[in-house]
Amino acid sequence: MVTGSVGLVSRFGQFYKAVDPGLVQVNVCTESLRVVDVKIQIISIGRQTVITRDNVNVEMYVPLFCQPFPSPTPPLFTHSIFLGLD
Repeated sequence: MVTGSVGLVSRFGQFYKAVDPGLVQVNVCTESLRVVDVKIQIISIGRQTVITRDNVNVEMYVPLFCQPFPSPTPPLFTHSIFLGLD
């Protein structure tokens, strides 16, 4: 596995453990490995209009910084998580 990713090992279709980058031994008969990217992602949301306390409209360019993290359950849609934000 490459740096910036985490592997999720499932045994007989059930989540077994999360492994760090590096050399990982997997029994191909009973286990499967799914690689999840955990690098910081930058998503441009665009301009947002904000009203301050003194009723002044301010337009701001808003980038969103997010970092996915491995959960104890295998992710279902990690490859398309950012498509819904565009």
